Amino acid sequence: MSFPKPEPGHWAYEAVLDLDRLAPGLLGEVLRGTHTRRQVVCAALSLRDWINLSQHGKLALAQKLRFAKTQVLIADTFGSNPEGFIACLAKMGPCYQPPDFYAGLYLLYVNPLASEAIAYLNRRRAFAVEFACIVPPGIVRLATLGSVFLKRDLFDLVGFLCCASEVECIVRFLRRATPKVADDEIVDALINTDWAKPLDLVVKCFIGGRRVSPVDALSADSAFECLSTGELLQRAGNMFSNCLGGRVYEKMLLRKRDLFFIWRGDEPAVLRLTRAFGFWRLQEVKGPKNRPLSPAAAHKLATILEPLGIFCPLCGPSSGSGGS
Repeated sequence: MSFPKPEPGHWAYEAVLDLDRLAPGLLGEVLRGTHTRRQVVCAALSLRDWINLSQHGKLALAQKLRFAKTQVLIADTFGSNPEGFIACLAKMGPCYQPPDFYAGLYLLYVNPLASEAIAYLNRRRAFAVEFACIVPPGIVRLATLGSVFLKRDLFDLVGFLCCASEVECIVRFLRRATPKVADDEIVDALINTDWAKPLDLVVKCFIGGRRVSPVDALSADSAFECLSTGELLQRAGNMFSNCLGGRVYEKMLLRKRDLFFIWRGDEPAVLRLTRAFGFWRLQEVKGPKNRPLSPAAAHKLATILEPLGIFCPLCGPSSGSGGS
């Protein structure tokens, strides 16, 4: 996000532009202000449904953004101003974030179990742009998984590999597929794995080879149809206007490492499941004419497949914390 530049349609710019008419000079102050002030303005707006505020509410918000001191603005928005919170925002520099990041960062700073994460962020005198784009948002995402995931060992991996979203997918899957596995065990596996190798190996150590075939698991669900022959692939390809009926996919079917299904959900789709490392994963999912599923449909699909032991990394979190 380049907040100082007028970008029509961007959440923070649009909010300030709308409120400027109620507190003339607000837009200019924000655009000319320091990165710290702009980050604080973003944080203050992150919890405000400014579009649906009454005229009186918008006026009050505009006046606060225009005239309130930084510490007062944060305390008024969040209820308190935890030590180090504004300094962390300042170190983010020009790396402005979506609204959920600011709410998540505040919750991190008031979480008594997040001392290791806070110390890690506070020790940095300044964030390089690359670090600011990846690590603080990544730690906020890890925090949503629970305080047990706020380990320095994972923070270093987030910074090096930009893997917070991958960790989220693995944790979500293991919680659904192996609910008896404790979070501490998952954390230990993530920390001790060789990250130069596929992350599927983390999944394998908990689930590899212990589940029934998806054909058997989904046979009782009328929403799924197994495409077990070349003729069925061809029919599905015609139905979904894609190349599923081609020789490439027929050869995949013959190798016995791939399974194909039609899912007749709210958004019909064709699924390709691939077996590797001893378990099945969702390798491809496409709607008609190869359109992607909406986040809501992908989430619903994952809630069906993952308890069966089918890993769905393509159905990841619908909202991210990275800059945009």
